[in-house]
Amino acid sequence: MRSYRLIYKIVGCLVIVSVVIVFSATKILYDATVEQAENYISDVALSTANLVEAVAEFDQIHSSEDHPEGAYGATIQQVENAFVQLPEWALIDEVLFVRDTSSELDVIVHQKRPQSRDHVRAMAEGSHYAKSVRDSTSSGITVAHVQDPILGGDLVVAVAPVPSMNGFVVVETAMARVLAPFYLAAQFGLAVAILAIAGGAIFVYVQARRAAEELFET
Repeated sequence: MRSYRLIYKIVGCLVIVSVVIVFSATKILYDATVEQAENYISDVALSTANLVEAVAEFDQIHSSEDHPEGAYGATIQQVENAFVQLPEWALIDEVLFVRDTSSELDVIVHQKRPQSRDHVRAMAEGSHYAKSVRDSTSSGITVAHVQDPILGGDLVVAVAPVPSMNGFVVVETAMARVLAPFYLAAQFGLAVAILAIAGGAIFVYVQARRAAEELFET
């Protein structure tokens, strides 16, 4: 009986260690997935902001008389045309160009999608979205996690400033979209881990019990 108890303890220890390893690997995978998404959307925001800044500087010198609203209007028109042609990235929901006035965040250019949010309402003064985005602009390119006030759930938002236009580029994506590949990988990995742990536990139990019985017979 003592031998069987020892077997149970050995199998139990193996199961516990295996579960800890599985959950540790899952946590590492989760952190890596979120970090990769944050780096990706921040790169998109920064590169887009740099392009808008370059166009704005060019228009200030060469296009001040080519548009009724001057260089600013010329730049905004080009940004609108560019945003319309942006591809539908797998990891990005929307790209916006926003100006920070004294009273509100003004959505100037909106990459319209069928599932677009009501950003005028979302960025209303005092909203968690507006506060998070405005706080982010004080430190250059920043990634923030905010609450979606319209559809609910969490958003990952990258903000990159465009100083010459007193505005910034906002790239956003739903956290659910970011974690979708993680959930698929985690479900598959968990299923494999459960089978491996169960198979290993049964194998160890059978082998240890057989060895114990042979030792008891001798």
